[in-house]
Amino acid sequence: MLPQKQWYDSSTADPEQVKQLCSEWKTNPLVAEILLRRGYKTHEEIKSFLMPSLSNLRDPYELRQMREAVISFAGDDCKKSAHCNFRRL
Repeated sequence: MLPQKQWYDSSTADPEQVKQLCSEWKTNPLVAEILLRRGYKTHEEIKSFLMPSLSNLRDPYELRQMREAVISFAGDDCKKSAHCNFRRL
């Protein structure tokens, strides 16, 4: 049996900032602390994270090895189909 992994993070966010975010965004204190520890501090940064829009999303093909994954995943089916479009690859 594999040993269970435990996360330990000694960094904490300022309790006053956590309270402020909780009241402003009506969110759980754990969520507020995570936002602060990840560096989200301004209203716009937090809004962009909590309420994303399609225009804020990055191109998934910027992810490492995405092209290889798409080809691997769809490769056999695309060879049989006339509907595949690899124009972005």
